[in-house]
Formats: sequence, C-alpha cells, structure tokens
Amino acid sequence: MSSEPKGIRIIQKIHSSLYKEGETPNALFLIIQGKVSVFRKNALGRDIRLPDLKKGTFVGIQSLFGPTTTSHSARVTRSARLLVIPLVQIAHFMKRWPALREEIMAQLIQRIDLLNKI
Repeated sequence: MSSEPKGIRIIQKIHSSLYKEGETPNALFLIIQGKVSVFRKNALGRDIRLPDLKKGTFVGIQSLFGPTTTSHSARVTRSARLLVIPLVQIAHFMKRWPALREEIMAQLIQRIDLLNKI
C-alpha cells in the first residue's frame, strides 16, 4: 500500500465523521451536496451544535493555517458528496485554479468577520 496521499477526489459520506475536535485534519472538504454539522464541546463536555455548513462551503478551512488541532468536530449527519483536497497538495491546486484560491480566501474572510462580531 502506498503512503502517498491521494489526489483531489469526490467522496460520498453517510452518517460519518470528517474529523473530531482535537484532531489535525489532513484534507480540506468542499460540500458539493448535502450538509455537514459542526459541534464543539462545552465546559461540561457536552456537544453544542453550531450552524450547519451547506453546499459550496469549505470544511476544515482552519487547517490551512498549519498543522493545528481543531476546536470542533465535523460530521455528515445524513448524506453528502464532498470534494476532498489533500492539504499537502493545496498550494498546487490553488496556484493551478485561481478561482479555488479566491473562493477559499473569501470564505476565510467571511468567517473572520463573523468571529469579530461575536
């Protein structure tokens, strides 16, 4: 079995985790169809559901800032089709497809703006 990461691909997920709070994701996910639920644990260890992410949204975007652990969990709660972009190849894909880079940057700015309003 090869240890090299797979390239960009589309996957179908049903009722499964993309990553859990405290993990370090190795891919960026784009929701093509369906939705992804996001949860964060409160001080008592209970899951608090954050707003769902829908079609056209990148999941795991915080991992672009380097190998850091996530502050939330992301799960497909029903069924979703996702484009998976391995982080080790993200620079290549962003250079090759400027529209991808622009959309990622727009979503990053939008999320930073939302955090600043809290």
